[in-house]
Amino acid sequence: MRGVLGDLLARGAANLLTRTTAILATLFICTSLALAIIASNKRSAQPRSIVDPPSRSGPATPGTTAPATPAKPAPAPPPAPEKK
Repeated sequence: MRGVLGDLLARGAANLLTRTTAILATLFICTSLALAIIASNKRSAQPRSIVDPPSRSGPATPGTTAPATPAKPAPAPPPAPEKK
């Protein structure tokens, strides 16, 4: 008799854990979707994709520009002596 009761309790605990996991997973997904929707509504009205280039609203750091002429190239190494 104890074996049958132990099996029923173990099965009931497994069902409870399975059901609890499924409910928590569903709540997690619903919460994630809701937060994604809220975050997208608070951004700019113009939808953007992550593959779009970044917008050019202004310089990242003021006062930094590229040099007008490139730096002097390094001098060439001396020729190797000829072997005889």
